Amino acid sequence: MQRRDYAAQAAGGLGTLLGGNPSDAGMEYLDKISGMMKGYMDPYINAGKEVLPSLQNQYGQLVNDPSSKMKQFGAGFQEDPGYQWNLGEALRGSNQAAAAGGMAGSPMAQQQSGQIASNMANNTYQQYLQNTMGLYGQGLQGQQSLYDTSFKGAKGLSEDLAQALMSQAKMAYEGQASDNQGLGGLLSGAAGLMML
Repeated sequence: MQRRDYAAQAAGGLGTLLGGNPSDAGMEYLDKISGMMKGYMDPYINAGKEVLPSLQNQYGQLVNDPSSKMKQFGAGFQEDPGYQWNLGEALRGSNQAAAAGGMAGSPMAQQQSGQIASNMANNTYQQYLQNTMGLYGQGLQGQQSLYDTSFKGAKGLSEDLAQALMSQAKMAYEGQASDNQGLGGLLSGAAGLMML
């Protein structure tokens, strides 16, 4: 029994003399990977987690009830500050043309004026909707980009951490196999000496 203890101590001492277990030396660096990578990637991953519910909600509204979204955009419409001036100028030009042609005050001239006002109002509203939808689309695109960046970061981090764990497992396996082989060789040598 005592001889086995001496053999184990001799194997441990021999391992120390030879520099120790190589996997232990490598693990010191591999163990740092997770903390280092998380420090760089966590802000992006957290941003993606924060933006995802809003993004899902907005896309859900657009897919499930786009007319409601349009009504929501239209509810904020206000007359453009220059609209009245532009309308006045357009009507004055139309009235002057009608007067020059001897049509001032006629039903045709009044219809022309109504058509001008209606077209200008429609154009102003359509321009407002286009601008609003453009800004909305830009916001959605920004959120989507942020989410995509966070997804790619999380994916890259998980792949790199998995690779680091596989390397740790390989080094631990090889280190233990090396220890076992060295101990087996030492015990064989000790047994051979005892036979003498």
